[in-house]
Amino acid sequence: MAVPPAFSTFSAITELVVTVAVFWFFRQAMTRASYRWGVITVALVYETLFNITYMVSRLVTTDQGGAQEYPAWVIWFLGIHGTLSLVMFIGLIAYVVWARRSVKGGVRDPIGENPREAWTFLGLWSLSVLSGEAIYAFYWAGIIA
Repeated sequence: MAVPPAFSTFSAITELVVTVAVFWFFRQAMTRASYRWGVITVALVYETLFNITYMVSRLVTTDQGGAQEYPAWVIWFLGIHGTLSLVMFIGLIAYVVWARRSVKGGVRDPIGENPREAWTFLGLWSLSVLSGEAIYAFYWAGIIA
């Protein structure tokens, strides 16, 4: 059993906190037409400063650590997770900017008026977070180092 790096543990825990903030923002928007811009802004800034930095640092340290031999499915899983996480991060920024502009433009409840898109986004966000948590579990299982 391998012990994950401390930054991995910190990132795995705080990503759950960010996810709670994202879901809360969407819930407030969909059920009350209430947009908590401060909460989602803090989540986005945190995501940018820490979790994106973490992903880049893992990429750099893995690359400098020499060639690691992993099964093909692990490489694919890591690649899909990284791609999905980046897409969801950019998607969250785009979603928030779109909602903010819509509200400023006079649309009362842009997210609440599009619940199918909101739930699709939240489902993909959840998949991204769960795959990241699975990677964290891979450390403990000794699948990755």
